[in-house]
Amino acid sequence: MTISWTISTTPFEWRDMSWHDKGACVGVDVEVFYVPDRMRGPSKKAHVEKAKAYCRKCPVQSKCLEEALIMQDFHAILGNTTPEERLAMK
Repeated sequence: MTISWTISTTPFEWRDMSWHDKGACVGVDVEVFYVPDRMRGPSKKAHVEKAKAYCRKCPVQSKCLEEALIMQDFHAILGNTTPEERLAMK
């Protein structure tokens, strides 16, 4: 898969987000996908793994990653990637 970095010029509210309703994360507490800044070591690894477990079984994983890159979201675990992993793709 080729990943390209672009900044969206389409306002978020006008973008087609219907794919989101098909995500494995629907109904999951959003905090699962955000690692607290103070979390380190095995706790952080376990937290990331819990979020990625949802992503790995998600039918819209690639669309989620694409959207995270377009929107330059570097806070949440999205598309089976951490913010650090997405920054490394840049």
